Amino acid sequence: MVSSGESNIIHRRGSIFTNIDEQLLNKVARLLAAGTPWVGLPRATSQVVSALYLHKCEHGRPLGQQEICDITHLSSSTVSMILSQLEAIGIVDRFIDNSYKSKGRRRLLFYLEMELNDLLYRGIKKVRAELQRILGDLHDFKQETSPSNESTHLAIEKIERDVEIFLSTIQIDTDQIS
Repeated sequence: MVSSGESNIIHRRGSIFTNIDEQLLNKVARLLAAGTPWVGLPRATSQVVSALYLHKCEHGRPLGQQEICDITHLSSSTVSMILSQLEAIGIVDRFIDNSYKSKGRRRLLFYLEMELNDLLYRGIKKVRAELQRILGDLHDFKQETSPSNESTHLAIEKIERDVEIFLSTIQIDTDQIS
């Protein structure tokens, strides 16, 4: 059961996840929902990535778009857009399901290529880059501000120190980032 203070981000439907608890689905989705804006993706992306990630953990195989829609309760067009974005940045691979025998369109399968830590590394890398850009902007602003405006200079220097301290606490090995 999901606690009353915790929103359901993903809902389980059918038997796609036989051994994975709905609460785990929601927790992974919440974890990823916090990070998806860092990578520049819509918040709903966390639902799709969570479904793909947990299915990969349990079954080790890709999911079809309709299965993702059933799990996440997102519309087909939303899931399609998210999968296209994830594929474009190399997080998801697309395959044709050769075992699917039906008239009409081919069934596409999607597989999460990255591990959870790789996704989190991407988010941290993006946050670091944004903070470094802000530090540059602050430095430029300080240079443009009159030296007689001592209180502004002191405030900017304090902000710069605080951001630099924070950046030093989130050092990461960039060789591990895809």
